[in-house]
Amino acid sequence: GALRTLTEVQAISPDGRLTPLGHHLSRLPVDPHVGKMLIYASIFRCLDPVLTIAACCSYKSPFVGGVERRAQVDAARRKFAGQTPISDLLPLVKVYEGWEEALVKGQGAGRAYCSKFCLSEATMMQLRDMRRQFQDLLSSIGFDHRSGSDHRSGTQRGGAP
Repeated sequence: GALRTLTEVQAISPDGRLTPLGHHLSRLPVDPHVGKMLIYASIFRCLDPVLTIAACCSYKSPFVGGVERRAQVDAARRKFAGQTPISDLLPLVKVYEGWEEALVKGQGAGRAYCSKFCLSEATMMQLRDMRRQFQDLLSSIGFDHRSGSDHRSGTQRGGAP
């Protein structure tokens, strides 16, 4: 149960006391696995992709399509996974980043992107909101995401995304 999970993520010591990580996790209203992932990503300055992974793990995959669109959905997933897929989660980062880039273009580009790759626009918006909530939660406990480096460019960030 809960104690096993907390021990598994190293939030409690073998004698049942909260570890330093456990103190931080106790202040985050998220699954302990997700919270640990977010805290470590903030520490190691690779938060941006991990925000997407955490949102997808906490909510659902953005890919949609019934049985009739199965082949189309599988083709879209393969496009993001590349030739040698090593993860189910890293392609979701590419999906999200592509959607963000499409939104910047405006004029329905985000909706067109979702349609082209069998994505739920509502789910993509929910994932964006969850990413922001995770950022805010981390900031509220002293893990300010804005003080780290942008993982894509290696440059310092100065303000909110």
